[in-house]
Amino acid sequence: MPYRIAIGSCSHPSLPQPLWPVLRSRRPSAFVWGGDAIYADRFAGMNWTAVGVSWSDDGDEDEEEKKEKKKGSWKVTFPPPSIHVDATPEIIREWYRKQWEVASYREFANGWERSNAEGAEGGRVVDRPIVFGTIDDHDYGSNNGDATFRFRRESNLEFLEFLYFGVPGSDENESRDEDVVVDNTDSASGGDGVCRAAESDAGDDRDAMADGNDGGARERNTNHRDRRARGRNKLEDPMYQRAVEGKGVYGVQLFDFSRKFDDSIDGNSNDDGILWGGGHWVPEEEALVDDDVVARVAARHGNNNRSAMPNYSTTRSVAVFVLDVRSNKTPWPTKGGNHARRTNRPPPQSSAPRTPPLPPPPRDFLGQHQWNWLRSSLRRSRAPLNIVLTGLQVHPHRFPDDGNIVEEWSKFPAAQTLFYDVLLNSLDDDYDHDDDGYDNGEKEKARRGSILLVSGDVHMAQFLRKDCVRARTVREALDSSHRRTESASPPPIRPLVEVTASGMTHSWGTSFSSQPRLHRWPRKPYAYFVSRAFMTLCHCVNPWREVMVRTVEDAEREETERRRDGRRRGYDNGYGDDDGATASTGKMGLQYELGLNFAEFEFEFWDGRHDAGDDGAGDDGDEESGGAVTVRIFGKDGAQSPKLQSRWTFDQLSGDAPLPGMTAKFPEDFASMLSQKTYRERNDDEEWICIPHRGNASVVREYVANVIMFLVFCFLFFLPYLLMGVLFVRVRRRYGNKRSSC
Repeated sequence: MPYRIAIGSCSHPSLPQPLWPVLRSRRPSAFVWGGDAIYADRFAGMNWTAVGVSWSDDGDEDEEEKKEKKKGSWKVTFPPPSIHVDATPEIIREWYRKQWEVASYREFANGWERSNAEGAEGGRVVDRPIVFGTIDDHDYGSNNGDATFRFRRESNLEFLEFLYFGVPGSDENESRDEDVVVDNTDSASGGDGVCRAAESDAGDDRDAMADGNDGGARERNTNHRDRRARGRNKLEDPMYQRAVEGKGVYGVQLFDFSRKFDDSIDGNSNDDGILWGGGHWVPEEEALVDDDVVARVAARHGNNNRSAMPNYSTTRSVAVFVLDVRSNKTPWPTKGGNHARRTNRPPPQSSAPRTPPLPPPPRDFLGQHQWNWLRSSLRRSRAPLNIVLTGLQVHPHRFPDDGNIVEEWSKFPAAQTLFYDVLLNSLDDDYDHDDDGYDNGEKEKARRGSILLVSGDVHMAQFLRKDCVRARTVREALDSSHRRTESASPPPIRPLVEVTASGMTHSWGTSFSSQPRLHRWPRKPYAYFVSRAFMTLCHCVNPWREVMVRTVEDAEREETERRRDGRRRGYDNGYGDDDGATASTGKMGLQYELGLNFAEFEFEFWDGRHDAGDDGAGDDGDEESGGAVTVRIFGKDGAQSPKLQSRWTFDQLSGDAPLPGMTAKFPEDFASMLSQKTYRERNDDEEWICIPHRGNASVVREYVANVIMFLVFCFLFFLPYLLMGVLFVRVRRRYGNKRSSC
């Protein structure tokens, strides 16, 4: 089977869900919820009193700095923010139950039977996708929710319960094995606050990774795990433990695509004949990427690090990180007041950090524990591709500049800057990774990991990109003494590609609103027309320079690269003898799709360069592993015609090979970011500057576009009321004329 993972978000249980049969036909190893799996809060109208212009401080300073500098900006609040009634845990639980009762979703989550395959005891083997993910505001239970939500912990637990619907052994009423104990003791009182397992001889059989590129994946020994432990278990899930402790819903899952079906039938199949993730899923205690799991294993084995080494291929694996941008988020500033305070106390650390803690900015999305966890876990990942999913878009900065109306990372610029720095430094070959806790007896080979961002929330699909350089490189280029050197030698560019997949039941191509009444007559025709017309105009008028553009030349180049890479030594994409791929398809031009959608990530891997004589690559005898990911956006029309499609090699995503399409000017476009406060106040080697890959738009262009779209929105919003008013006047005049004539 092809190596695939699917991601989707924004699904209302009361609306038709036509995408699950398409998803099931693609047979992914996992499905990742990108937020808004349900809509538990209730819409209660529009807050017209919030409309206006207000002064807001910069927000990323402490109180003393605010008094001294008195800096800020004017913010326009329009359209009016919506009013929602928060959900209770009982309401959230009921909505999750309604989603599970959707027959097509339940059929997908329950998996599909392997043809011509038998389990260890001769029974049938069922492939079941790993269903996991994170939350956004509506499944959190509070529109634009943050750390002040009173049911914060209960909401997290309900989401984890939903993820384990239908998983054998995960019902809270079922008996537990006695060797699983939940310890919620705060670290300050001596406990580590994690789920402990009884001592076993598991570590005795988990040898250190072999050198070379496969990380010992072909010689792994799985006999030390009992069959129940190989299956999924809620109590052993570190995401569940963090939810119990009130830290949020975030985690990482790793998939090793070097594991073949014959090897996995005993390794990842439990007594019920379930092959989790197609046999590619790696349990957390084998992957050892999750920081809290590493702390648990370290506590069990003491200083014997060699008994706690990762057990997966370092050349044919993919790590998927999911982040929680709700449970620890600072509230958005509001008109007439500023709530830029930390409303949540720092959660207890699961273990003493080996590296200094990463202090969060005053206005934040993740919270201190999640920042430290993300940095440490990214450093431990040895997967060649790391997918990082967040419920909110990372790259864009949209009008209006009010997070109560349009939510995105750029509304908290210091948090966005820190996020870029953590991603790029944690997987950069110039950074010191010796503090990852692994002692393999030899100096680790420097490597640069590949990152692919994924987001949801906005009810459409987009391919976005920013290009990043180290801030010190920009400063040196601006220095007259380095100007000539920099012009002769271009700086290394790190691209950050973001895939947005949002809108499984409603989107800008139908109705952007999740309210079922807007998807029924008589409101449906006008709501569908306004949604598609408005967002199409937005992409045509606004200078959204981070949105990628695909040309015919790009499609031809991708197909040429795919065929060339298919001749590399050890090439494998899961299709077997048939390469399974067709000519590159998908939309040309601006890469966005307004219809219902989900994203599919299909992976290719290879062990070496081209064979001698292949055109375009002379073989120098050195082995060079690599891979590529093809991202497709599918709609309800079916899986044969993706709406969007692009292919990137791991080297392109890591910056080791050029990724075509950058038109930003160096150092001019990058230098403009140095004037911003978040960069002015930071001057260290970990600092990066990221700008849209097509360069910065002029301020005049942005203001003109915003004014145009403001007028278009007002026209479309008030048009029905205007038409009703005109109709009322005409009817009244005609009725009055008839009466006067009589």
